[in-house]
Amino acid sequence: MLKSEEHDFEILVSQLNAEKRARCAAEKQSRDDKVFISSLLERISSLEPLIESKSAKIDDMFHQMKAMLLSKGPIPFLPH
Repeated sequence: MLKSEEHDFEILVSQLNAEKRARCAAEKQSRDDKVFISSLLERISSLEPLIESKSAKIDDMFHQMKAMLLSKGPIPFLPH
């Protein structure tokens, strides 16, 4: 091989290696993103029942307050 051909070959190999490194980095980032999204979805799933429970309690308290105010009866101590 001539010097110029060797140089061109080295450039191509270098570009190929750079592209491989970039692809590997992108694949790793994609895997990391998928793991992060999966953990967020798990957290959402674990929080949904808690939110529903708290919402039901608030709704119940609202209806109790509404009933008491409309009946003009005494308002008992409300738990915190």
